Amino acid sequence: MASEINIMKKNDLIKYLQDIKGNPDVVFYNDFVDDWQHINKPIEEILVKTTKEFAKMAINIEREELGMPKLTKEECKNLKESDYELISPEIKSLDARCYKIKKVILLSAKKRNKNGWNRMGNMSY
Repeated sequence: MASEINIMKKNDLIKYLQDIKGNPDVVFYNDFVDDWQHINKPIEEILVKTTKEFAKMAINIEREELGMPKLTKEECKNLKESDYELISPEIKSLDARCYKIKKVILLSAKKRNKNGWNRMGNMSY
């Protein structure tokens, strides 16, 4: 089963921030390099996930090309939606049969022009 992303609501974030005494700086913690980064200006983004209907259509097209029968009702019951992801440039239209859409505010970290290292090698952040 596709896991649901636990997305914080804006009002919850505001409450957390309002509970902090004073007006301290707010930064991101980057656990890959055990360091902090400043926050870029928030931007509105769209997350999408494919529906069961999309999975059914895609599988049936592939099965038809292979000369196989379409999915049965029982097989369709086992289909799952994907997780929400940032919209891919390959997606040309957001057909409601194919995609569920969620608008989010995306916070991202600013580059600090520092280098770090971990078991995966060197990285810049």
